[in-house]
Amino acid sequence: MLVTVCLLANAVYAQEPVETVLLNMHNERNGKTYLDSWIYLDAQNNFTGASFISIAETDSVTAVPAIGWTNKMAAEPGTTFIAYLKGVFYQIYVEDYIIHSNETERTTGDWFSYTTTVKRNIETLGVRISYRQLMNTKIARDTAANSQNPRIFVGLGNNNVFVNKLKTLLTKQSCVIITNAPQSDFQLYLKTTERQFNSDRDFVYCYVDVTLELLNTSTGETVYADDFSQKGVSSSRDRAVRVAVEDAVEAVGEAIMPLIIKNKE
Repeated sequence: MLVTVCLLANAVYAQEPVETVLLNMHNERNGKTYLDSWIYLDAQNNFTGASFISIAETDSVTAVPAIGWTNKMAAEPGTTFIAYLKGVFYQIYVEDYIIHSNETERTTGDWFSYTTTVKRNIETLGVRISYRQLMNTKIARDTAANSQNPRIFVGLGNNNVFVNKLKTLLTKQSCVIITNAPQSDFQLYLKTTERQFNSDRDFVYCYVDVTLELLNTSTGETVYADDFSQKGVSSSRDRAVRVAVEDAVEAVGEAIMPLIIKNKE
């Protein structure tokens, strides 16, 4: 039996400020409210855009866990968790669901009888949270997870096809994709949007707009940041978007891989 022992290179301590912020967060279907520009709720009311780990509601958070992180966390009222984003730790408590409810009543009848129909539509728009930033934290390193290959955390963007293709490209370049951002070597945050530019009888022209930021986890510094648009041309909108996505993925890989290799050495 192979036993792996995890050692923490540094103790992780956190000092919590007094300030607590209340925030109503609408999910992806209802406007998508962001926390710190990247953390949001998807259509299924899961927090995404960062690394997350559950903690007990009574925890005072004097130490930030080194392992057990995930890239999604269910937004369940009454739960407390930590979110890690670009070197910042947030302690988040989910207060309650934000509910939209409407009720209509229709009555039909005559002198002798009538019927009443009640319809109730309930929709979960998102959640209400309270959060605070954890100050003066250090990132504990899991020495058992050390690797010669660069470990990359990829913050989810809007386009799953783009993100998956980029992960595949990075893997082919000997990078290791992980969901535990505090234990990564680099953090890559991405946002993408699609738009149709023009069309004629034979071709459709589409653009994929990309915002990206690459951080060195150990230093907390931004290694690379850029905003650009990539055009795709094909016989249909879907195919044009696919062409633009593939070319944009190649462009991102060509821009960041030399920097990843240089900063990993």
